[in-house]
Amino acid sequence: MVNMSSTTNDTTVDTGLGTNVQIFMYSTLLVMSLIGNVLVITVVCGNKNLRTVFNAFIVNMAISDLFIPLLALPIKIVEVATEKQNIWIIHGGFGNATCKIFILLIDISPGVTVFSLVVIAINRFAAIVKPMSHAELFSIKRCKIMIALTWISVTVFFSPYFYVYRTTTFKSYNVCEIDWIEPFDNTKSLIIFTSFLIVIFFVSPFTLIIFLYSIIIYKLHADSKTVVEMLDSQEARKRKLRNKQIFFLSVAMIVAFAVFWGPFFMFLFTGLIKQNLVIPNVYLIVQFLGYTNSVINPLIYFIFMRRFRLGLKLLFCKCLENEPHRSPTVSNTRSLFLTTKDGVNEEKIKLKFIGNCSSKQDCVGTRTEDCKTPTPPSNEVNMTTSKGCLITSRL
Repeated sequence: MVNMSSTTNDTTVDTGLGTNVQIFMYSTLLVMSLIGNVLVITVVCGNKNLRTVFNAFIVNMAISDLFIPLLALPIKIVEVATEKQNIWIIHGGFGNATCKIFILLIDISPGVTVFSLVVIAINRFAAIVKPMSHAELFSIKRCKIMIALTWISVTVFFSPYFYVYRTTTFKSYNVCEIDWIEPFDNTKSLIIFTSFLIVIFFVSPFTLIIFLYSIIIYKLHADSKTVVEMLDSQEARKRKLRNKQIFFLSVAMIVAFAVFWGPFFMFLFTGLIKQNLVIPNVYLIVQFLGYTNSVINPLIYFIFMRRFRLGLKLLFCKCLENEPHRSPTVSNTRSLFLTTKDGVNEEKIKLKFIGNCSSKQDCVGTRTEDCKTPTPPSNEVNMTTSKGCLITSRL
């Protein structure tokens, strides 16, 4: 999808912006997207408490988003720097192979993202509307199968790229371009392929997602009334807050995809209606917005998921722990509240986050004299124990 611009125009696109400005824009996206998605993967994989079924789909999206900073943006920066559309700096047979594979991986990225959003919508639907069947439907084994299917199905759809994409010589330089050679008619084939792309990766998924979330909204509203009648006001507020967090996180990811990739799909649809229509500034905006989605997703995860923020703090704590000449001072104890979710089950856990202590001790108090070798009670579990940081959870 990122490179489907080739289906609408094979000439150089004049964006109206200076070369340096464009390179700066794409380079900024590259760095932010790379850092954000790597942090998401590292936080989840480095913390056993975050290795849940729901987070597995988040990691799956983060991995697919990495193709944007690793492949799509470097290729775009080269095009802008050389002012040559579709230029390919790798020559020979290896260049032809990378032309097919790299473009395939780039266009797979948003496809895997939208299919992951569909699976997440089904996951939320089962957890809220059909809670009794949620655990069985989204077991670890089935979760792995679902993730594999998102990649396999998208790869199958874009498999024609191995046939239609190739390197050729254009005006004395090497280019990677799409060409539906005989027995296919190039223009007609592009129209058919792009039409299926829009339906499969935008119209159909979002129709299903809107339908599922409409039912979820109704169910949450109905449950809220029931909960108010069954629980005291404090417990009702907690239940209502939990439902909102689950709902708004999923909706935020869906809205982000619609906002940042939707204009590009509309651009493709416009190209189907009127061939060879390219408005430079519009093209730049819709393509840039599509790339930006890989930056926005990690921000959404850390904003809406407190456990991710806690995991990020732990990650930086481990990094600081390895710094030489660290001052063995003691910081104040801070209490954090961590909500664990697995399907419809939720447990409120109070976490004690302790800062630096001596090189051989973990701090379990708020004053220097309270520092001692920790011996947590039977109802207290150490989530992370290190020289510099101790996280304890009281069950």
